[in-house]
Amino acid sequence: MELMQIDPVSPQGDRCHVGDAVATSSGKLPSRVCIHAVGPQYPTAETLSYQEVLSKKHKQLRSAYCRSLVLASRHGARTVACSLLSASIYRGGVPLVDVLREGAEGVLEGVHEARDLQEVRDVTASSFTADTLSSLV
Repeated sequence: MELMQIDPVSPQGDRCHVGDAVATSSGKLPSRVCIHAVGPQYPTAETLSYQEVLSKKHKQLRSAYCRSLVLASRHGARTVACSLLSASIYRGGVPLVDVLREGAEGVLEGVHEARDLQEVRDVTASSFTADTLSSLV
């Protein structure tokens, strides 16, 4: 499987789409591959058809995590560290716990599909976020 050298773009030249993931070379990072995943930008409560939009965004978030884990596994990774997606300024009016729960579901889906992964870690700089995430798993 070929790795992109610089930009996280698809082989067709498109940038990585919301809910998707692409692999690039890891540059000087101490890993073989770097996976780039794009989570959604959640709406504020004032958005028209909020529940319909929210459902779509949750699906995109789960997909981004799942696709990134499957892609990492295809590139031979056994251990993966994921930064949190859509859990800060892009979570709009959605409670943090809801975004983290959907992300955890996406990780579980990815682990189910990529059975050869041995360890998956979520990375966050906030102890509050880490505690909230720990309460979900």
